[in-house]
Amino acid sequence: MRKYLLFLLTGIVLLHAEEADEEGLRILNAVPRGSIESLSQANMILVVFSEPMVPLSAITGEVSFPLEIEPPIEGKLRWLGTMMLAFEPADSLPYATEFRVRVPSGVRSVRGHKLREDYVWTFSTPAPKLIFTIPCDQESLVDIKRPIFLFFNQPMDSATAGRYIKLLESGRRSVKYTLRYLSPDPRGEDWEWIRDFSRGYMYWWDLSRRHLPRFVHDYRKFTREEIQENLRKRVFVLYPEKPLKRSTYYKVKVKKGIKGAEGDLPGAGAAFYFRTYNRFEFRGIERVETRDQSGKLISEGERQSPDRPIRFVFSNPVNSALLALSLTFDPPVEIPDYYRTADRNRGSTRPSLDLKLLPDTLYRVTIPETLVDVYGNRLGKRVIFSFRTGDFNPDLLFKIGHGIVESYEPHRYPVELINFDSFRLQMARIYPDEVIPLFLSAEEAFDWIGSFFRNDFSPPGVTFLVDTVISPSLPRNRRYRYPLNLDLALQGDSAGIVLLQLPYRDGQWNERYRKALLQVTGLGASLKYSPADMVVYVNDLRTGRPLSGALVEVRDKSNRTLWSGESDGEGLVRAPGWAKLGINRPNSWRPPEFWVFIKKGGDFSFLSSEWDWGIEPYRFHLRYDWNPTLDKFYSVIFTDRKLYRPGDTVHVEGIFRVMVGTSSWKVPAELPCRVTILGPLRDTLEVFSLALDDWGSFDRDVVIPSRSRLGTYWIFVDTLKADGRKWASIGRGHFRVEEFRAATFEVNVRTDRDEYIFGDSVICRFSGRYLFGAPMKGASVRWNATLGSFTYRHPIFADYSFGPMVSKSLGSFLLESGGGELDEKGEFVRALFPKGKGFLGSARLTVEATVRDPSARSVSGRKTVVIHRGEFYIGLKGSGRLVTIDSTYGLNVVTVRPDGSLFPGQRVQLKLFHRQWISVRKVGLGGR
Repeated sequence: MRKYLLFLLTGIVLLHAEEADEEGLRILNAVPRGSIESLSQANMILVVFSEPMVPLSAITGEVSFPLEIEPPIEGKLRWLGTMMLAFEPADSLPYATEFRVRVPSGVRSVRGHKLREDYVWTFSTPAPKLIFTIPCDQESLVDIKRPIFLFFNQPMDSATAGRYIKLLESGRRSVKYTLRYLSPDPRGEDWEWIRDFSRGYMYWWDLSRRHLPRFVHDYRKFTREEIQENLRKRVFVLYPEKPLKRSTYYKVKVKKGIKGAEGDLPGAGAAFYFRTYNRFEFRGIERVETRDQSGKLISEGERQSPDRPIRFVFSNPVNSALLALSLTFDPPVEIPDYYRTADRNRGSTRPSLDLKLLPDTLYRVTIPETLVDVYGNRLGKRVIFSFRTGDFNPDLLFKIGHGIVESYEPHRYPVELINFDSFRLQMARIYPDEVIPLFLSAEEAFDWIGSFFRNDFSPPGVTFLVDTVISPSLPRNRRYRYPLNLDLALQGDSAGIVLLQLPYRDGQWNERYRKALLQVTGLGASLKYSPADMVVYVNDLRTGRPLSGALVEVRDKSNRTLWSGESDGEGLVRAPGWAKLGINRPNSWRPPEFWVFIKKGGDFSFLSSEWDWGIEPYRFHLRYDWNPTLDKFYSVIFTDRKLYRPGDTVHVEGIFRVMVGTSSWKVPAELPCRVTILGPLRDTLEVFSLALDDWGSFDRDVVIPSRSRLGTYWIFVDTLKADGRKWASIGRGHFRVEEFRAATFEVNVRTDRDEYIFGDSVICRFSGRYLFGAPMKGASVRWNATLGSFTYRHPIFADYSFGPMVSKSLGSFLLESGGGELDEKGEFVRALFPKGKGFLGSARLTVEATVRDPSARSVSGRKTVVIHRGEFYIGLKGSGRLVTIDSTYGLNVVTVRPDGSLFPGQRVQLKLFHRQWISVRKVGLGGR
């Protein structure tokens, strides 16, 4: 916040500099002013003058100036530049206080101009305000034994608060209570109430961010003193003298004028309402209407759908797991195991139980009197009620999308049915030249969303040869597999493509249109493609053997044949890649669109380039490029240095190489390029065109205007795509523009050794010296030490694995931090004792120190050392990742010291773990 504020005020000074010369010394602005919302907004009081008030050489250190603040505040004054005066309070300002600040007339600038009148302004720190409550406003079903928590934005005065806080029953009758501060003990009863509330709060992430302290859940990480410091006197706990009444509205009113522990400004009024829980009773069950395929209501009256959850209705929240384990059903119902381990801290007034019920069955249910709600209230009396289940919801299932049906097996496609008296079947014969137009006309029709919710699908040029209603005459309430005869669409052919669609309505009277595009074929095919080349493997589905002599065609989305060839004796076809065939990608994140057709005799199969789902190469630790291009540019864009001032000249250079295919490097000489340099706000600094030289590089000098914005500048290099109309990025770089001064001192961090073993002490020596050689005696220093994971590598045994296979030490964590002052030699010494907790292997210790000089400028230094787990490492190297049965597996073991030398004679214990993955072929629908 302070950074942006200074930038804004500096801009004000520049805008009004010329007016100041004519009108004399003026004050352009002063902050803060008015009512502020946070004490952090008053961490610094700033006054901006219209003219320089001190020479540039006099802006360092603490200064004196006739700035008057009422009531008085301890702190120090210093200049932020020559025109901005800053007052830094020694401590946070008090709450609920109005301050009057005065700059007296008569003060003079370095030009001799004086301030003609007193400049006076006021600001006030936050007044008391109620920011959060437990229970929340309009909350219902509140525990009558729970206290009421009032969270304020500042420490409050308990002696007078009772006169301003009222608890009213039904909004009228006053209720007596005791009021006290929140207990500082995070393990006490107060905190248990808060944590219990937070577990059930739907928007806890928002609650914790805006209102409650962040350590309500993580209280164990903080000391009692830290908790007291953060919540001391900010939270009132209101305990009614008697338990509240059930089913009653209560109002908590905070009257206007409530006082905080600091200041005199009165707080604003506030009020909130809540309602206590009810008398615990069972109110029945809710039923879900279910309709058959004709729209008739089949679950009505006392009928309960057997394949939908039962929703119980209670007057108070009940835990669903406790309810499930308490119920008794006749006939018996199996209670799923997950109810035995479910969370029992939450509840609902409408708990749902997902149980396996039988259709058309009368159930007698008993709820015991011992059932309790989430508040511990017993039901008090046993409840017995009955309900009858209806039929299962009508349902129709089959594998949607693209599919294969083996041509050498019966041409049947299974459909699962339950409670369907009849359904409509549509089938169409699709010929090879119709495949691509079919996909382009309604590609989304074959994904799972389109298969459920799209309207009736009738692609242009496709006629449903079969459009009939099938009545399977199956018994009710049992799931059956019904075979669809694809020969009706194939019309006597042994292979072909069939478009299948089953329109129907489900149990909720929603229209469904399940669709599948089935290849009835004996050809198997796999496609691997890249911009440079592609490979198609053709095999016989029945035997798995490769097929030779199969015609393979590559077609684009215009249905044009771009390339054709035949498979060799190994069933392989090698073809040019999609880029070489002139196929363009629709955008940068989607694969190119093309199809591969395979023909052999009267059989046919096809593949799409967009069917790229399946087993990913990374699962086998294989490197791959998910976004390949035919010519891949590699570049280095750099400048002669990374940091510049406005007005400097930036020397920009770029070096480019092109990977052609997969292994051939090329120098892109004479390549036309466009170079764009953008500022911090993406504003254009310069754009120029050029051609790369014979070495595939360029260089250019760019002048930064003297009034340029500060921040990061980006360099983008583009070249025209093959179509000559669009630009493609081939490189980028960046540099920074800042106003800065060179450091006047340096900071070094040294340790007594570069390598250690866990358990050793690490002696750290921090030193600060001015560049002219003098030690920085008395300068403040802050330091921190972090531990991060480290993997040992041996230069000779590079293919050996050292250390644990899996490390728990992901990332890094703070080991220790602190501060102090440099001694007479400008040094500070600290001993560290890293224990290695949380690490299975070795670690990397990074120690960083920051020294601050009297002018408030800081410089940091850093040192990183290695902490080894032990005195030597054990390295393992196996004979490979894949071992066949009845073969010998070789294992090499080596022991080395941390410095890399061999460490012979060590006794090493090895453990061999056996993990077995079993491949299973599972029978699917129709016995497949």
